[in-house]
Amino acid sequence: MTVLGVDIGGHTIKAGIVTKTGKIKEKVVLLTEADMGSAAVVNNILLAINQLLEKERSVTAIGVGVPGIVDEEGYIIYTPNIPLSDYNLGKELKEEFGLPLKFGNDADNFALAKLKFGAAKGKKTVVTLTLGTGVGSGLILNGEVFSNKGAPELGHTTINYKATESDCCKNDGCIESFIGRKSFPGGPLEAYKRALQGNKAAIKRFEEYGKMLGIAIANFCNIFNPELVILGGELRNAHEFFKDAMEKEVEKRSLFKTKIIKNKMKQAGVVGAAALWF
Repeated sequence: MTVLGVDIGGHTIKAGIVTKTGKIKEKVVLLTEADMGSAAVVNNILLAINQLLEKERSVTAIGVGVPGIVDEEGYIIYTPNIPLSDYNLGKELKEEFGLPLKFGNDADNFALAKLKFGAAKGKKTVVTLTLGTGVGSGLILNGEVFSNKGAPELGHTTINYKATESDCCKNDGCIESFIGRKSFPGGPLEAYKRALQGNKAAIKRFEEYGKMLGIAIANFCNIFNPELVILGGELRNAHEFFKDAMEKEVEKRSLFKTKIIKNKMKQAGVVGAAALWF
């Protein structure tokens, strides 16, 4: 079976031809262009898939990861960082390509990739977080990815009940409202670039990011007592700037000792999307 995996993100759309052993044979990365509207986003998804199908004619199925709540047929119920809420992406892709399709939350797919091919293999309880324009979450319980009609959405749990405004979702004071894209002037990836250049304000912002992320992780540790917490997503690369503040909060607030690691698997979201078929 040759599967095409698609990982839709708030900033980029990544797609690849994935083997059953989790190796990517061909890959494409395009800008999502979320600010251009739903038509532009869908067009970029179709373009990424078409570019790969031109290279690999033997594709038998497509797996898709969506950053939000999506049903098995590909109807997107809610997605906070791309303009595709209440959108039937499954119908669009079925009409365009006529191939079997499976859909999953992008963070659940990330957890699936780590469980099958990465650091979570053989583990019973693992929390995975995808850090980027939003804060996605995956959960491995009893050695299997747990997913229940869109849950868990750990990134939308509350860490400041006194907050009165949120540019993220309907839940004022959720984790993502403090460390998602709208909490960064110019966006988190631009802030990371500035931090690499030694910008003091950007470095300070990531220290605050680490503190909020640490509070969130401590909460998850106290609920699940995971063997591992795995950090993925594009912002994992900023780990050097938020690591100390994050670990300090986890040490202070968590009742359990938990190992926190940075994802090393390339294009794990793409691999996980394809793994929906394996």
